[in-house]
Amino acid sequence: MKQAAFVLGVIATVLSTIAVLGVSWLYIEKKVRYITTDDNVQ
Repeated sequence: MKQAAFVLGVIATVLSTIAVLGVSWLYIEKKVRYITTDDNVQ
């Protein structure tokens, strides 16, 4: 039982890490695209 809880904890940690990385990557990509777009330089 203890091992199952440990495995679930590891899975939850991995999933949350992936979620945070995904969101931050999307945010950074959007920011970079906004900065590098010619329409917004003017």
